[in-house]
Amino acid sequence: MARLTARAGALHYLAGRLASEAPASQMENAEFKALLQALQASVRELQTAQFAQDSAAVKAAMGKLKPAYSRLFLKFG
Repeated sequence: MARLTARAGALHYLAGRLASEAPASQMENAEFKALLQALQASVRELQTAQFAQDSAAVKAAMGKLKPAYSRLFLKFG
């Protein structure tokens, strides 16, 4: 669980960097913003489950991370 917590922290950091480093043209794109918000929400969900030490919620949240990242990167690189 400790390793997962560290990795979730890294994912939180990277999601924040995506928001702060994205070009203005992407931040104005409604689809990009929606995908970024979904990604950020999936990371928050994982962290919330970890803080609650809820293994079932952690497992469910982990299943939402990859699709959220994949959709964003497939569409916007």
